[in-house]
Amino acid sequence: DGRYLLGDFTVTHNTYTTLGLSLMLIGEDVTLRGALVSATEGQASKQLGVVSDYIKFSDELRLVYPHLRPSTRSRDPWTQTAITVERPAGIPDPTLVAYGMDGAVPGSRLNWIIVDDLLTRENTATKAQRDKVYSWVDSSVLSRLDPRGARVVFTNSAWHPEDVLHMLEKLGWPTLRMDILGNIRVQDDVDCELTGRPIWDHGGLLRPATPDPDEENYRLTAHDPDPNNSKPLWFERFYMPSPATTTGEEKWAAAKTEEEAVAQAHEFIAHKRRTHLPAEFNRLFLNLTRDDGTAMCKAEWVEKCKKKARDL
Repeated sequence: DGRYLLGDFTVTHNTYTTLGLSLMLIGEDVTLRGALVSATEGQASKQLGVVSDYIKFSDELRLVYPHLRPSTRSRDPWTQTAITVERPAGIPDPTLVAYGMDGAVPGSRLNWIIVDDLLTRENTATKAQRDKVYSWVDSSVLSRLDPRGARVVFTNSAWHPEDVLHMLEKLGWPTLRMDILGNIRVQDDVDCELTGRPIWDHGGLLRPATPDPDEENYRLTAHDPDPNNSKPLWFERFYMPSPATTTGEEKWAAAKTEEEAVAQAHEFIAHKRRTHLPAEFNRLFLNLTRDDGTAMCKAEWVEKCKKKARDL
């Protein structure tokens, strides 16, 4: 249903999904070296700290990977920016490192890299900033990958039509774009399709959200049976009453049945649509972006027209 169990926590945030992937990659092969990359080294080190805590303290993780534990060698680091698990001798680099655009980049080769929340409003605001991020990714992230069998995953909210994730999609990378309504748009690896190699592994896990064979939106089979495609993603969040807040959103979390939860979810989405500018709603909840700087019709002009209409 879109949730992932990590230890005692049931979570939906994409960051925890990447942490679960990190733990799996380490547990499956302790000889590999990986990295967590974010906008800042401090942000990445927080994620590495969670991975560190699970390796040291999670009984559930140890049931799956009983061999996964901190290294007993005194020279192996276990810090806020680098950890090393118990593994065969002779591997010079840590098991997992954390770094950001503001920190030092490791000089060694990596078997896998997970880039999470690299993009921000600030570093995607202008073309010069977007070019700087793309150049850094190309020279400091992708260049660190081992040429044999390495993998890299990017996960981020959409910020601009020409940010790094959109550029990688245009270059043919396999991508998956999710929105709050439950739709998922998939692009397969273009190189694999052209060469006849197996495409990435979504084949049996996604189904079309519409019977139209030309439609490119997909949703998770976790919501089956849902023949009318009526359940937003993660409507389950509305089951559990939340503590009172100052935002006025506590009323959205009082559903006791699945039907009530789905209805609450739709009401919540409608509320957000009413209280956000269209472009901002699309970006925050549908992962759709626009470049207002080059738009024929700018959002500022639309708002001025609406103000005049309200005044009348």
